Amino acid sequence: MSATATVVAISALVVAALAVVAIVVLFRASGRGPQHHISLPDSAGGYRLVRTVDGQTAEAMLGSAASSLGPISSALAVAKIGLYGTGGADALPTVIFLGFNRADSAAIDALMQRRSADQVTGELLDGTASAPPRSFDTGPLGGSLKCASAARGATSFTPCAWVDASTIGLLLRVGTVDEGAMADLTLSFRTAAEH
Repeated sequence: MSATATVVAISALVVAALAVVAIVVLFRASGRGPQHHISLPDSAGGYRLVRTVDGQTAEAMLGSAASSLGPISSALAVAKIGLYGTGGADALPTVIFLGFNRADSAAIDALMQRRSADQVTGELLDGTASAPPRSFDTGPLGGSLKCASAARGATSFTPCAWVDASTIGLLLRVGTVDEGAMADLTLSFRTAAEH
């Protein structure tokens, strides 16, 4: 093979490799990477599912606080929502889990197209937080995970949210403020809920 033919062959390989890299980058940027979905786990992190609720019931329970969910409040009808407690079936729930699948809602899809995972988690918690949300380890599924301290009247709670290319999860624990412990609990729920 001549030197010219070798240079042409190497150049063609480099161009092909760059094209593959560009396709992978565009594919990931479009949110079409590995697609996961959320389902309600029966248990996670020592909490058991006490009952499921639909979006309308959740909206009624949250009342005016539903608007603090910001951009996801319009997608409650398609959310996976569960109330969790540490006791038996009649236990008082202390954890509320809301899971959203990007594929289930045009509003969620539009939100995730316009903003990064980090921006979305921040936006979800800004409406409830009494201080700026803190970032935590996301585990092997990546994306963004943030927790914040919050209060409604005399009731304190700790909200956490995770966002990746295809899911949003929000966990609220009532009656306690411990962002680090909630980040760990959120990772347990994410591991159990996201597939």
